[in-house]
Amino acid sequence: MGIGRSKFPITYEEACRRAGEDVVKRLQETFDRYASNTGLLPRATFLRDIFGDGMPPKLAEELYEAFHGGQKGIKFNDLLRGLVLLVHSSRDEKVSFLSHMLSVEGMITKDDLQQFISNIDVDP
Repeated sequence: MGIGRSKFPITYEEACRRAGEDVVKRLQETFDRYASNTGLLPRATFLRDIFGDGMPPKLAEELYEAFHGGQKGIKFNDLLRGLVLLVHSSRDEKVSFLSHMLSVEGMITKDDLQQFISNIDVDP
């Protein structure tokens, strides 16, 4: 499902501007507390502590990959850009990001969307 590594429609610098200096500083301090000695936030920490219990685990996994998380973890710059896209982006930026996340060809088909929803469905 999807390409995993969605193209970020904003730069790190733009993400910092949108989030604001105080938010970036707090997020960086928190990231540094949880990051491994490689400077990466481990996948398990991302899944448990970034979105927590409020998000279906399979959706959190999709976002981890869309935020460029890898086998060893996720970089601060990528985490910040991903979070800013979720909170401080235009409708067009969100649609662009999700299109790349959900579809190999950059366009969301009905089948892509149905498969994505069935993959993250949490009902027993």
